[in-house]
Amino acid sequence: MLDRVHLPGGVTKRHPCSSDSATDSSLLSPQIQPQFGKSGPINVFGPYSDDHSSFNQAKSRSTLAYFQDVTGANYVFVTGSTKRSEDLSVSAPPGLARLKIVTTPGRPAYLRLDQLENTQTLQNPGSPIVTSHGGADAIVCVLDTNAARSAPLYGPTAPQPILYAFDALSLKLLWKSRPGVLFTSGKYNEPAVVNGVVFVGTDRIQAFGLRPVQSEAEDAAAQKFTPLFDGKTLKHWRGDPAVWSVRDGAITGQFATSIAKNTFLIHEGNFRNFELHFKYRFLTPQGTSGLQYRSRPYLEDQTAVAGYMASVTTPEAKERFAMLWEENARGRNDAYNANMFIDSCSQLSDELSFSTVQRWFFTSCAVTMPPLLPQVPRT
Repeated sequence: MLDRVHLPGGVTKRHPCSSDSATDSSLLSPQIQPQFGKSGPINVFGPYSDDHSSFNQAKSRSTLAYFQDVTGANYVFVTGSTKRSEDLSVSAPPGLARLKIVTTPGRPAYLRLDQLENTQTLQNPGSPIVTSHGGADAIVCVLDTNAARSAPLYGPTAPQPILYAFDALSLKLLWKSRPGVLFTSGKYNEPAVVNGVVFVGTDRIQAFGLRPVQSEAEDAAAQKFTPLFDGKTLKHWRGDPAVWSVRDGAITGQFATSIAKNTFLIHEGNFRNFELHFKYRFLTPQGTSGLQYRSRPYLEDQTAVAGYMASVTTPEAKERFAMLWEENARGRNDAYNANMFIDSCSQLSDELSFSTVQRWFFTSCAVTMPPLLPQVPRT
């Protein structure tokens, strides 16, 4: 930290630091620093080393974030990685620190370590971002590459970053993104906060924020489901009548001989964001089926669709159990029994279709809906 009124050196290059606190013109803490045995710079993420400080051994490459609370106290936040192991290449907590700017009338200001966050391991974090309501309810957002400095950013093992949110006063972890939600990003990336929404740029822009608080009436209405099947007829559904029927109060798909290609029972309603609940049962020991969603009619066949399918099989069909399939398009999109979180923008028509998919188990029917523009994922 430097005195901005009396900046040392010229304006064309950075004034060099000194190894002697008596001649260094930085605003140094008057407290004795253990690594020097005298006054000097604060060692935030240890251990201190003059030799091991590059590549995976580096402890911080971020820019400070300034914050003033409602009482007028001034702080800066810094991110990095404390190092462990003999060669100082293993990251460990703390990785987030709050430093207070200590000011006394008539005396130079200096930094004092105020608090450390000791629960989360940050591998290679970008600069912290502080957001608040006029100094109140402040939150520190940190985007961590989630891999060492030397990790490649391409290929099947490319790291997927983690977004963290900490309380600025207590440094308590408020929230962090699930593994795999964010896509591979550049190193030392940082989020942007606009009106309470946190934006992260990777190979796409993803946004996170709090859902609006609902009233009790709105919450109760949200819990009500709209039935798609009346239990008696296939009203509002269309498909091959030789295959689809209603038996014993259930939609039934059955055929006497094998069929050359998939055939679908298609609901005629339009849906945007939804949650679907149902039960299914196979009438044979072996078989496979699925449920289409975020799909559109397939022009070449009125009983077919194009889009995502969640595979439904008997438990014995392990190679297709819980498989994610894109019908009449890219085909298989996931591995056996994998937990899938896919943010997908597929060119299904003149618009883009967007969905966030988890592992589900579905029955033999299809729900069609118009293509959608990308929606903001919120938490």
